[in-house]
Amino acid sequence: MSALAGVWSRRVDPRIVENMLAAVAHRGQRVQTTQVGVTAMGARDGLVHATRGLVLVGDVRIDNRAELLAALRLPATATDAELLLAAYEAWDTACPARLLGDFAFVIGDQVRHRLFCARDPFGVKPFYYHSDGDGGLAFATRIASLFQVPGVPREIDPDRTRGYLEATFDDPAATLYRGIHRLPPAHTLTLVPGMARIQRYWHPADAPDIRYASDDDYAAALRDIFVEAVRCRLGGAGPFGALLSGGLDSSSIVSVARLLLEQRGAAPLHTFSATFESVPECDERPFIQSIIAGGGVSAHFVAGDRLDPFDDLDHMLDAEDEVPCAPNLFVHWALYRAAREAGVCVLFDGLDGDTAISHGVSHITQLARNGRIGRAGIESVLLARRLGQPVWTVMRRRMVAPFVPDFVRRALGRPLPPATARARTEREDHAARLTSPLVPMALEIADRASAAWRIEARYPFFDRRIADFCIGLPPEQKLRDGWTRYILRRAMDGILPRSVQWRGGKSSLAPNFVRAVRHGLDRRPFMNPADLRLCNERRWSHADALALWRHSSLHAWLSRQEQPTPPS
Repeated sequence: MSALAGVWSRRVDPRIVENMLAAVAHRGQRVQTTQVGVTAMGARDGLVHATRGLVLVGDVRIDNRAELLAALRLPATATDAELLLAAYEAWDTACPARLLGDFAFVIGDQVRHRLFCARDPFGVKPFYYHSDGDGGLAFATRIASLFQVPGVPREIDPDRTRGYLEATFDDPAATLYRGIHRLPPAHTLTLVPGMARIQRYWHPADAPDIRYASDDDYAAALRDIFVEAVRCRLGGAGPFGALLSGGLDSSSIVSVARLLLEQRGAAPLHTFSATFESVPECDERPFIQSIIAGGGVSAHFVAGDRLDPFDDLDHMLDAEDEVPCAPNLFVHWALYRAAREAGVCVLFDGLDGDTAISHGVSHITQLARNGRIGRAGIESVLLARRLGQPVWTVMRRRMVAPFVPDFVRRALGRPLPPATARARTEREDHAARLTSPLVPMALEIADRASAAWRIEARYPFFDRRIADFCIGLPPEQKLRDGWTRYILRRAMDGILPRSVQWRGGKSSLAPNFVRAVRHGLDRRPFMNPADLRLCNERRWSHADALALWRHSSLHAWLSRQEQPTPPS
């Protein structure tokens, strides 16, 4: 975990960078700053390097060092900073496309009179910036750092706050503040006097098709890639931990990570799980225990059903630059706290692993579109059986709704489908979900929350090698006989217990969330008492709880904008 910050301006003042890094003191102890010409920048526990008219800062983990060293003919002793600068000199602004790993970095190039910024393919590493309108740029890991720069406005965008309440997140660059933007994942920003250019350097839709002779070959290939993705993220100092929900994604990470740690002779992997004894429909303990029973872990539990989403709201808002759109953040917050108390420094998370691998359910729509109605119907019946859902519900979503014309939806007053629902193939749908603005938004929220507890969260499923491989798969490898993520289940054969490997759906945390919000609001002055009484007279739905939670969180966040307090 680290942080970067800097300014590119004719009126550069290195003291500004020191103030920017002071605002994120919790993200690292070692502070380095440097200045070359109009560029002043620095980092906490990150890369800082200057040479031959180039200056670099970065929050970087490079996973293909050996490949890059060979291509660039560098010695094995080359540092990551030297490697990045050599890549930039060799491949210019195309260099991020040659990198594997998680990164946000900036290179000030005095020879070409430009500033070059890049962010990793999924947005694991945050990157925000503000352009002053006079050719200058301020950039940082946190928006809180940007507010230390004179002239950066702290002006809330009412359109974006309205979008937050309506849960519309359609602009990958927008934040809740006017004039402050995020660099989208898989993009670079190049700034030269008089011009700024943002370019995409990678898109999952460009991945090549993957074809093997047998199911076993597909499974073995994914297993090799996944094991390597976990191995790459076991670098650095431990102790290591992992969130364990009992689902397929987190269980796969834990099962592989503990094997790798055992091979090293390292300390057992710490696992952190939320339990819901009083809300049994949310409780996953049988699946969690089946993973723990495999050994090689030190298990920790948090009583998720006893948590109040508003108890630590002030601290969570201190940690977040924007009001978070993650309703179950309070559960993760408690798990991060438990990890910190256990001394964990690096925490694995299976966040959105289903997006990276793909459930494959849009294959049903593709089958129907191609005239294979019978096969689409069979997959719908089997999928409904695996998920415990009514068959008609699955058929309506996958075989009917995608074919309803927009003019019919408008006539019925129904919302138009999102871009992902308009995809004509499973591959298109998979790529659309991987490039959704919700992915970096979720990663940024988790980054800030985990960093508040001085923990670095790592996400093995958000590995470009996994995305490229899975995008290129035949859809039958993602959905087969009603089994979603079929290839991952096959890849984990002999690694996961069968009770987890071949489980159907997964418990939703919605019932606990509804219960927690209702009880939490009863004790807090976010709502008019009369309005709260009206709410309590009816049965709350998940949508009701979400709306009330959003309004309450936004109210609390807005009230803190006058005197924000960064986490210590």
